[in-house]
Amino acid sequence: MILFLLAGCLGGESYAPGYAYPSFEKTRVRQYCTALYFPPYVEYIAPSRKRKVTSIESRTHGLLAVFADGRSYRVPLQTDLPAGQVFYCNYRSEPMPCASDQDWDTRCLKDRPYRPGLFRY
Repeated sequence: MILFLLAGCLGGESYAPGYAYPSFEKTRVRQYCTALYFPPYVEYIAPSRKRKVTSIESRTHGLLAVFADGRSYRVPLQTDLPAGQVFYCNYRSEPMPCASDQDWDTRCLKDRPYRPGLFRY
């Protein structure tokens, strides 16, 4: 009996079922994407500072940041990411169909029927 208990504790990988934590690399990419909007790096992206950064490319001189308006900027932010690779700055997951009308998740797509208000007319 003790042998089975000991084998169960030592064998297999330990993980938290039902939870998906971002990897270390994804966490670093999000930190670099966020750092672009704060001094001293915000001066390099000034024309697009009110737009979302969609991706960053790690280069030897820093980052190449690409924004949702189509512009890209070289930013002298030294990273520990592999050079020459493109990383995407996903802030939220894509919307998905709701399980039910009472679904609490705000990211899901709901078909909301139009209900005119009492004081609308």
